[in-house]
Amino acid sequence: MGQEIQLLWSSSSNDGVYTIQKIETVGGTHSIYLNEELSVAESNTSASIFTTQPAISVAASTAGSAKISLDVLDNLSSTAAAPVNIFTTFRDQTSLDLNALADSGNIAIQSASLSRSGGINAAMPLGERRYPPNAVHTRHGLPKLSMTVRVIDDTGFNRIYRLLNNSYNYGIYQHHDTTFTSWVKYRLKLENFTVNRDPQNLQHQVVNISFFIVGEEV
Repeated sequence: MGQEIQLLWSSSSNDGVYTIQKIETVGGTHSIYLNEELSVAESNTSASIFTTQPAISVAASTAGSAKISLDVLDNLSSTAAAPVNIFTTFRDQTSLDLNALADSGNIAIQSASLSRSGGINAAMPLGERRYPPNAVHTRHGLPKLSMTVRVIDDTGFNRIYRLLNNSYNYGIYQHHDTTFTSWVKYRLKLENFTVNRDPQNLQHQVVNISFFIVGEEV
């Protein structure tokens, strides 16, 4: 938001540079809201849009291919004859459910631990034997999850190595016991990892992974 665009309307009195306030979709209708008001009421709701920025960001809500047309104009009264079309492929976000992979027997989650550090500052006063005063949390700190995974078969090897190579957007882990009736599914971003070969079973690899917890799966 806040990007400036150049608009050509059916009424030339409204032609000019506008600032995008917000973009939203309601009932399949896509709308662009502008900060500036139009000089003349428009009967036609469509307009030609030109960006004044050297680079723009494009996002898609679903996977597919989108065509972006680039056109060069000398001025607002002429139109270039040969626009250049760029086809961009968008893909849906992908995730790896670590619990499902373990339930299928492809991996074994040997351990998993949650931790959170930081978010509080406190110190004992110098020269006094008393505990720190006013020790309050100013931030929530950094939540992390550490996990040890044993790779059992080819499917587990393929999925885990895709996770390590950032082929998935995030991992999902449900940290709970099977007797619990409620739990939380965490969204995980890979921080670092180590891969070790188990000396007792050379067919298995043991992966130690550290994740940032970036949210919850709902």
